[in-house]
Amino acid sequence: AGPAAAHVLGRFRAAGLQTLTREYAPLLSYPGRASSLALLRSDGSPLARLSLEEPADEGRRLVPPYHAYAPSGGAVAEAVFVNLGREEDYAALERLGVGVRGRIAVARRGGGYGGGVVGRAAEKGAVAVLIAGRADGGVERGVVLLGGPGDPLTPGWAAAGGAERLGFDDEAVKRRFPKIPSMPVSAETALAIIRSLGGPSIPAEWQAGLGVDAGGVGPGPTLVNFTYQV
Repeated sequence: AGPAAAHVLGRFRAAGLQTLTREYAPLLSYPGRASSLALLRSDGSPLARLSLEEPADEGRRLVPPYHAYAPSGGAVAEAVFVNLGREEDYAALERLGVGVRGRIAVARRGGGYGGGVVGRAAEKGAVAVLIAGRADGGVERGVVLLGGPGDPLTPGWAAAGGAERLGFDDEAVKRRFPKIPSMPVSAETALAIIRSLGGPSIPAEWQAGLGVDAGGVGPGPTLVNFTYQV
């Protein structure tokens, strides 16, 4: 058992309680160290390096922001602001003549489960997704597995030692993982991208809580250079 489990066991035993431990080996996801985000001019020249840190975590005491089970990947592409990333938001973009195919979708929190937001963007043809955090600087970490909770290699049963596990090439496992990389970012970082966008104006009903008085939904003209490692 690890230090935390040993501490809890010690306290329980000191209280006279019967205790036992069991070993589990679920598939876990951790952030890599090579993730990066930058804003480029339309000709590909550097414009600004954007932070992937959490402004509210000044001492960097927390785990760096990341989406658990998001695949590693990268893209250099135009961005499109998709509001909350719901079907109705994509319908509104379609009416404006804007699509996300081959582009990076920039969403803000509030559109439901993050995995659903990422999965929907992938269905629309996006190559990556960035989801903005709270206006107070908080970044909303989370899981983006599809198809419900639980270890993808042991769906419906515990990942105990000796338990049967599905392989990574199993179709049931493949369906659980998003097809495109994604990352939670601060509202400040997302706004830096959104303020650089042209295209049709941001719909008035999307303005509430955004803090952007004017601007476009994209695409471009700036490019976003995004790499994510898990």
